[in-house]
Amino acid sequence: MVGSSVYQEKDIAMIRQMIDDLSSKIDVALMSIGKLCRILMPHEKRITRPQGMPSLPLKTLEDFDVFEKFLEQGVNQSATTDYLDAFPVPPKEYNATMCLLGKVMTNGLASNFNFDGQKQKLGFQETRLWKTIEATLLRKYKGSQLADGLKAVKSWLRNAPWRLGGQGPLKQRVNKTT
Repeated sequence: MVGSSVYQEKDIAMIRQMIDDLSSKIDVALMSIGKLCRILMPHEKRITRPQGMPSLPLKTLEDFDVFEKFLEQGVNQSATTDYLDAFPVPPKEYNATMCLLGKVMTNGLASNFNFDGQKQKLGFQETRLWKTIEATLLRKYKGSQLADGLKAVKSWLRNAPWRLGGQGPLKQRVNKTT
């Protein structure tokens, strides 16, 4: 019995080493493919997901905290801005902001935020995620003051609980507006 666990440990170590070797080879292949694509199709926009980036859309506050930590490094924030900039969005700044927000966080998560952080909600204005979305919008809409983007994010966060997948009941929304 004791001998079999030794074999299992050795087997596991060998399998881990094989996985590491394969991972390294795949990384080299992906870099080569990326380089080839840039040469063959320089005009094409490329969506390159930053290494180590948590999966989107963010679903929980824990996911959000992990993503904020990821964005602490300037390199990751810049790479995420590039990544979001490659997404196709509507031509209007307001609609593009709504589209980007929907790609990065669910309605359930957005229900925990408002822009300024009032009434037991977290403030979105000071988050690294908002700074990244701002940078993305400034790339797409050069010279913009982001007034429409600001209106959009405030509206999107305010209405998150009542959209499909949010946490607020429709009846509650009807009572608030009447």
